[in-house]
Amino acid sequence: MDVQKAIDYWLENALDAQDTADTLFENQKYHHALFFGQLALESVIKAYVLFATKDHALPIHDLVKLLRKTELTLSEEQKQELNEISAFNLEARYPKDKQLLFQKASREFTQTWLAKIKEYCAWFTQTLIQK
Repeated sequence: MDVQKAIDYWLENALDAQDTADTLFENQKYHHALFFGQLALESVIKAYVLFATKDHALPIHDLVKLLRKTELTLSEEQKQELNEISAFNLEARYPKDKQLLFQKASREFTQTWLAKIKEYCAWFTQTLIQK
């Protein structure tokens, strides 16, 4: 396995998902923007896991569980935020959950969470660059 090639794949995927999230936000498709924001962060985290372990990340969407494979220590606040972001993946997929996400995904709510997602993406990407 070419680790750098696989990392590059995940980072390119993250950029595409983030661009899609931004476009959806601009078009007031807030719950869809959150879904793609989660996908962007998931892709960056999968690149980080691959870098840290030299092995592929699990094929799951739970961001905290993905990071358990690494030696990274998360604060309780980070775990809570990553769990909330992970929920955007599931909540955007299933009818009952989708309705709940649609109701809470106001412009302000979405803007706040997309900003947090971008912060996490930058943090993990910076970690990849520094190592």
